[in-house]
Amino acid sequence: MWLNPVYQYGRRTLCRTCIRRIVSNGHLKHRNTDQVLWNTSAQSIFYTAPSDRPSTMSSSSRPEFESSLFVSAMYQDDVLLLSLDLDFEDMLHDLDENLNFRKSTSWSKSLVMEFKNKCQRLMENKEKLKSIQNDQNRISSAYKAIAKKEKNSSLSKEEAAKQRAGLKDQGRQLKDHHNHIIADFHTLEQEVFYHALKIPNHLHKDTPTVDEVKELKTHGCPEKIKISKEKLQSALRKCVKFSNIGQRSYYLMSDAALKEQELIRKMSSDLRVAGFTHMVCPEIFRTVPIEGAGISPLNPKEVYHLEVQETNKDKAHILPYKEYIRGTSVVPFLAYFTKHLVASDDLPRKFYTIGRSYDVEQERNPLPGLYGAPQNICAEVAAMTKNSLQNEAMYDELQATLWSCLMAMDIPARMVLVPAHSLHCSERKRTEIQFWSPSLQQYVQVGTLSCYGDFFSRRLMFRQSQDINKHHVSKSTPIYTIHGRWANITRLVTLHLEYSCQFPNNG
Repeated sequence: MWLNPVYQYGRRTLCRTCIRRIVSNGHLKHRNTDQVLWNTSAQSIFYTAPSDRPSTMSSSSRPEFESSLFVSAMYQDDVLLLSLDLDFEDMLHDLDENLNFRKSTSWSKSLVMEFKNKCQRLMENKEKLKSIQNDQNRISSAYKAIAKKEKNSSLSKEEAAKQRAGLKDQGRQLKDHHNHIIADFHTLEQEVFYHALKIPNHLHKDTPTVDEVKELKTHGCPEKIKISKEKLQSALRKCVKFSNIGQRSYYLMSDAALKEQELIRKMSSDLRVAGFTHMVCPEIFRTVPIEGAGISPLNPKEVYHLEVQETNKDKAHILPYKEYIRGTSVVPFLAYFTKHLVASDDLPRKFYTIGRSYDVEQERNPLPGLYGAPQNICAEVAAMTKNSLQNEAMYDELQATLWSCLMAMDIPARMVLVPAHSLHCSERKRTEIQFWSPSLQQYVQVGTLSCYGDFFSRRLMFRQSQDINKHHVSKSTPIYTIHGRWANITRLVTLHLEYSCQFPNNG
């Protein structure tokens, strides 16, 4: 991930903080190159999805099973960045039920059956290779034993030579057998791990498996809220400027801008009091934390990306290392902790950040105005815990704190559990805090809390150990993660504008 990227616009050199000001027609280019990084004449706020841009690798040459998280050992020139800890047996035991409840369209029955068969073949080949290794070790020990007997004169040279010849024949046969198995093993390994990384997380027992949300708590009486539409339109014209750059481009003015800063200060203060550690996070990331978060890097409907010079064009098996714009989200927390070993005694730990979030999914959001904006100011939290029991306790604690924090705004609200089919593939459970919007006459999401279990830890190698000074990867254990969008501050500003336009004497 880049902490301080620099770009070229015409003859002007820009840092990331200046990029948002360059919203006229034109392109941003990487310094000292002519390659277009970013087209700002777009239909979104400031960033465009890459659906209409040609890939640097043609579709015909792009391999089917590429990933930045796993590269098979068949490519001996590559250094594995990560050591994945995927439990295939655990993944497969409820796979059909999991996919069914999530209403997954990317996994057909035939693909599931094929994946299970290939997993079985991979495990069988792994056992065969292990058996061959044991036989090779046995032969090596036999060689040493012959040399020792020959040295002690307990075995004649002729007999020793005869036994060595027999062992050489066995070793040659084992090598041929190994070479025959290993090619199939590596091909299967790349394909199985690629598909395993696409398998969604296990569902939590509390997650609804029906189509509707499960309501946990309510606050206020939304039916009693009436607002003046004329007054609201006047407030919006005064406080929000929608740009002609794109349908969802905007900036805040007057009372709205002041309210945004007030909410940022309040959220930061509340989170510090609650024991969270502040993190300053980047907005641009490389492929590894993006894919590790369960986001498909090549899908323009899931993440914005910058076009950069191709670094792996001669290695077709590796997912190209691009740079992605995600901003404030779960990704910066994962990027920070990737390949980290944490002392178990230091857990649990809680972090927060406040900044801009860029959600390409919002491009398809039918809600009007700021409610459907892909760029928002958000407060995000993350928590790391030792095990599932501590994770459950932390989730309940954060859920209660989030509800208490947002209810201080005294807006009609409800807390709901999201059904399985609406969860992201990385989520086990998600709680949403929704506020009532009088103008839309419906609830809108303003805060979330998601349980991920050890899903991220097993993919991105952030682990825990009792003694980090004498650690070994095999002795470390996964960390259990919680992440939440503590508050969508942009939406809270919008709701503030709405509720400031109530008719007098509203009940």
